[in-house]
Amino acid sequence: MMRIVKNILLCGCLMVLVNNISAQKFVHPGLLLSQEGIARMKQQIALKENPTYTDFILFEKNAESQATYKMKGPLKMVGRNPSVGQSVYDADANAAFQNAIMWILTNKQVYANKAIEIVNAWSKTLQSITGKDAVLMAGLGPFKMVNAAELLRYSNAGWKQQDIAITEQHFEKVIYPVIENFAPFANGNWDGAAEKTMMAIGVFCNNQAIFDRALNYYIDGSGDGCIYNYIYPDGECQESGRDQQHTQLGLAHLADCCEMAWTQGLDLYAFANNRLLKGFEYTAKYNLGNSVNYTPKLDRTGKYFHAHISDKGRGQLRAIYAEVYNHYHILKGIPTPYLALASKKIAPEGQGLPGADHIGFGNLLYTQFADNIKVMNEPIKLTIPRGIIAKGDNNEVKLFWVKVRNAKSYTIERSSDKKSDYKTIAKDIRSESFVDKNVVKGVVYHYRINAGNKDIQGDFSSAVTVTSGLPDGWTSVSLNQKNLSCKSYYSNNELTINAKGIGLDSSDFHGVFINKNLLGNAVITIEYIPQLSSQFSSFGLRFKDSKNKNISLILQPISTRDIELPNWQISLFKDNSNKPYSSVLLNGDSSIVTYGRMTGSIWLRLKRIGNNFMGFYSKDGIDWSQIGFIKNKISKNVDAGILCSSGKNEIGTTINFKNISISDK
Repeated sequence: MMRIVKNILLCGCLMVLVNNISAQKFVHPGLLLSQEGIARMKQQIALKENPTYTDFILFEKNAESQATYKMKGPLKMVGRNPSVGQSVYDADANAAFQNAIMWILTNKQVYANKAIEIVNAWSKTLQSITGKDAVLMAGLGPFKMVNAAELLRYSNAGWKQQDIAITEQHFEKVIYPVIENFAPFANGNWDGAAEKTMMAIGVFCNNQAIFDRALNYYIDGSGDGCIYNYIYPDGECQESGRDQQHTQLGLAHLADCCEMAWTQGLDLYAFANNRLLKGFEYTAKYNLGNSVNYTPKLDRTGKYFHAHISDKGRGQLRAIYAEVYNHYHILKGIPTPYLALASKKIAPEGQGLPGADHIGFGNLLYTQFADNIKVMNEPIKLTIPRGIIAKGDNNEVKLFWVKVRNAKSYTIERSSDKKSDYKTIAKDIRSESFVDKNVVKGVVYHYRINAGNKDIQGDFSSAVTVTSGLPDGWTSVSLNQKNLSCKSYYSNNELTINAKGIGLDSSDFHGVFINKNLLGNAVITIEYIPQLSSQFSSFGLRFKDSKNKNISLILQPISTRDIELPNWQISLFKDNSNKPYSSVLLNGDSSIVTYGRMTGSIWLRLKRIGNNFMGFYSKDGIDWSQIGFIKNKISKNVDAGILCSSGKNEIGTTINFKNISISDK
């Protein structure tokens, strides 16, 4: 019988993020339009106030705003690259969204009936989303479909409860699985599309876990669509060197996330010192013909590097500016010189084209007037803090979170028992961050936070759990290269490793080795959770003695002529050789690799019996296939653990694992 030595692996700077799943109800309607927003639009249209009224005229006349619109679908399958019904779905999604808005603005039942017809038809028919660009297919048009459904559900439109239930199931079972793991293999606008649609599904389905997954990725995700990775401190964007159309599209997606969060009582607009505004100002300035500073950067995938800012599409303003201009400048009074000029130049915005790329009609949906704004100081119920990120090392735990609307301060409680015995460790905190320096290495802590102002105190959040430093015996080592960063966290039985390093070369593995010392025979097992960020990443398992004699089982990409289509291969290596003893190519198994991306889960296992070593892989952790067998005279005393690298020294990678165990006899 094998004895489990340790079932939890942790790394150097331990960071833990736990989704805040709370019983607190969502605001409805609670996506891009709230009850207050709807009332404001109606008032401005009735008074013929511009630019709202002129944008409404465009909206009202648009072919997809008509109750007589003839539905083009539904279809059982849609796809993108290759296109399968893409234009059909997008047109119907536009029509559903626009008819739903016509319904709430005019109270004419024919518009509600048309929107309900479209949403019902697709919810009952669509079964799969396919293609290399499936994440975009599921992240663009469906966003409008969910917004339509939200407006219909909470406006007495006559939508039957059984149809609402079918639509909920459709969004959770057909749309959500396609975007669940975002798109860290792609440019950032892909992630942004996934984030906003995921957030919308969370609200419509009253599923806090889905909402929080999107929110947490926005502020701390591994891909290019995380706010820090898409917009750099000076406002330059990840896609600024690609072209201006996609840059603006990516910004639009992030703005929609902020608008929905605002409706739910969270000021995501303010996150990272108004980082979103910096991106909009930079992009507007450049597209209005001005010069901007540009610094070439390699993106998180490791695939995209642009030496110069792109002039492709420069000056072609997309219908994205009114939403953000009205929030930052009109509502909050923040100077937005270039955003203001861009918003004025394109007004009235009109439809967000092409297809269902983005919402558009921003002057209709978002126009605020400074002389009647009350929303900033209204005494609203304080929501619980969300997007709480905890990062711990041996000496401290750092916390940060998304600002709660109208909150003036926060109280932080801590416990060593997640369910009870919480004690206040800080109060009257005036920012959305806190550092707890009173920690002990290796101890697990649970934190919860509430928001308050002079009138009320909000409810506490659910607990976020973090371990300060490594448990006894565990070590994080940089292999063959100095100053390799390793920041990892363990959460909900999942381990996330962030690492750099070029991986395997002719001398050895360059990266991070998270290990524990063992004696004698042993088995190491891990399950990879999709998806990794750097598309040049490698990871695997290793036994290594003090003389650096080792056996490694490594999964890595093998370059091809197409940077977007590498071959992924698992190989068994002896000592420091980069020539595998045996290998298995994974690209033929679409449950693991699709379109050259590690999109499916896979289990790896490395087993030692004396001087005999065997490597295995599995798709389910039950049925195992042997990769190879090697003999090697290695000391009984070994370091055993997990290898990770980004494949490039310029960037880090993020790789997730679960079902981790190291066992010996």
